This record gives sequence, C-alpha cells and structure tokens, in this order.
Amino acid sequence: MRIEDFYDELDKSNFYLGMVSKVYRSNIVIQVENLTLLAFKKLKNIAIIPNTINYFVAIDSNDGIYFGELFQSKIQNGVNSHEMVAKGFQENVYPELNIDILGFIPIGDKFFKLPGTHTVGLTDKVYIADRNIIEHFVSSIEVKPNSEKKLSSFSNLSLNSQNYPISFQPRTLFDRHLLTIGTTNSGKSTSALSILDKLISNNIRTLIIDPTGEYSLSFSEDEVDKYVLGEKAFVPVSELSMQ
Repeated sequence: MRIEDFYDELDKSNFYLGMVSKVYRSNIVIQVENLTLLAFKKLKNIAIIPNTINYFVAIDSNDGIYFGELFQSKIQNGVNSHEMVAKGFQENVYPELNIDILGFIPIGDKFFKLPGTHTVGLTDKVYIADRNIIEHFVSSIEVKPNSEKKLSSFSNLSLNSQNYPISFQPRTLFDRHLLTIGTTNSGKSTSALSILDKLISNNIRTLIIDPTGEYSLSFSEDEVDKYVLGEKAFVPVSELSMQ
C-alpha cells in the first residue's frame, strides 16, 4: 500500500507536519518546519489541532508506512524562541514532536503489524493520520477479521481533536494474552468492567473469578449467575493439586 491510498478525499499535503530529525530505539522526533503548520484548521468535517499531543500520525518511509502516536510537543528552551512567539514571529520557531511507533505496513503488505526492529529514517515525511488510516490500524489488530460479531464500542482513540470509537471481536481480545497494569485509581477496574459489560450485553459467555467481590457488586443476579466457593460452588479435594 502507498500512503496516498489513505488520503482519498483530501490531498495528504493538507495533513503534513514535518520531517523525522532524530531516531531513537524507542521513539522518534519530528522537526516541524514552522509553527504556522501547527495552527488550528478545519478540513471538511475534520478539525485539526496539531499543537497538542495524543493524536496519531502516519510516516511515509522507504520500507513502508509507519503509524505512531504523538506523546510530547515542545519548543526548544531559549530566550529567543519565547521572544519570537511573544512578538508574533511564530514562523521562525521550530517545534519538536516526539512520537511512539505503534505499527508498520511493509512494502507489498496490506495490514499493519508490530514494527519489531523496523524503524523510520531521517528526513522521512510525517502526516497527521486521517480517519482512513486509523480505521485501517484498528482493523489490522483483529485476529480473524469479520469472523465474529463485534462488541459494542468500549473505548476511544483520538482523531485529531475528536474521539474515534473503536470495537473489536471477542476473539481479538481473548485469543491472546491481555494484561492491564497501572497505579491505584488509574482505571484498571473501570476498563475491565467496560469490556465485561459489553461481553455480557452481547450474550458472550464469560467466567469471572472475583476474589474481592468487586465485580460481583457491579452486575445483578439477572445479568450473571453468581457462585460463592464453599456456599454455592464446591471443588472436590481430590481434584486439587496443591494445598
């Protein structure tokens, strides 16, 4: 696939950000060519606000197309930079954008895969990802596309200034290992409950082992069958392999 295949409604030049200026093992840096490129603009129904973070980009490279997420945006420290911005000479200020690489379509392939040891090259051109690229990235995650009915949407991806709802087939979530980590009150249980709620509302058979009772309180007896070990559920001692 070529990057032009995704920008079918508007030319990709409308989404151009800049070029890759630094390549690290875990991320890359984009040199924006001037600050006017970071100004808010609206193209058809798409509102583009590229002077912030948490949006997606596409990188046109010699060995394929890369998909990444912007996690840091900064102007180099210095009195001159701040003075130029304050005096209205934004076009002379050159911001740097830091990006995590999330996916990669090699030349000749159709779907995104994990980049592995592949990475972009210096001076590769970078564009704000439009809806087509984001939808293609999400569909690339599916284990076997169109083999099951998708769950209702339980999460969002950022699409410039908007949220793009996503949904997956159950096998995409559970045919591979899934681990949720985070500090206390960071949303682990809420995320898990959101997925479980969609599974149950879509009549997907689910087994929840709940030692603290946290999830049991979130669903009624009409939604799930609840069993308490030693009260409604029993395990024969002869079937246990450890004390």
